[in-house]
Amino acid sequence: MNIVCVMYTLKRKIIFGFLLSLMFGCGGSDNNDNTETLDDTAASGIQVTVDWDSQIREIPRYAYGINSPANFIPSFSNNQTFMSNLELITQKKSFIRLHGWGMLGDSPEAWQGGGVWNSSKIEQALRPLVDGGYSIMINIPSGSQGEDDYQDPQAFANFCADLVKIVNIDHGLGIKYWEIPNERESIFIDPGLSVSEMATLINTASAAMKAVDPSIKWASYSVGQRGLSYSVSG
Repeated sequence: MNIVCVMYTLKRKIIFGFLLSLMFGCGGSDNNDNTETLDDTAASGIQVTVDWDSQIREIPRYAYGINSPANFIPSFSNNQTFMSNLELITQKKSFIRLHGWGMLGDSPEAWQGGGVWNSSKIEQALRPLVDGGYSIMINIPSGSQGEDDYQDPQAFANFCADLVKIVNIDHGLGIKYWEIPNERESIFIDPGLSVSEMATLINTASAAMKAVDPSIKWASYSVGQRGLSYSVSG
């Protein structure tokens, strides 16, 4: 799923449109009126027209969000310019989704090493977002050893529960929304997880996480392919 962020200046207001490109790529062309037509030759004649003057209904606050892996890094979360731009884009009306494979790897984004979460770094990265009033969703994409570490449901559950404890119990940050795992289905990676294996992983991990903090909400899972017939949330 590709998310295209387009900025328009309209009636002296800055409007950010988050356009989801699901089955086809979206290309835009500016018109003199307040409509925007999205067209693509690969879309088999499909056209989408956006009239920025017409409001049909209010979009629920959490229908859209922005992924911000930079906020894994404390120096970004504590950078006034970066955070001002984040507020400009989101208006604090949507999720800040924290997802990135760097969270688990050898990267400035890394929150753990050798299966041990870096409690101090996590708190420093999240505190400015929490204090700023953002709604945050944290994605835990896989186990502590990276992209291929998803085969042991109990090990993954313990790993996720440890992060919930650090974030919400040890530091009292009150992060309500969590997402597990990321793109581990069998038709996307090899060997990947079957439907029953994914259900076992999700059920085991979510139970362990909620045992630490019953107030959290979790969702599963971020898929790597469209057209799959299974998805679990709760």
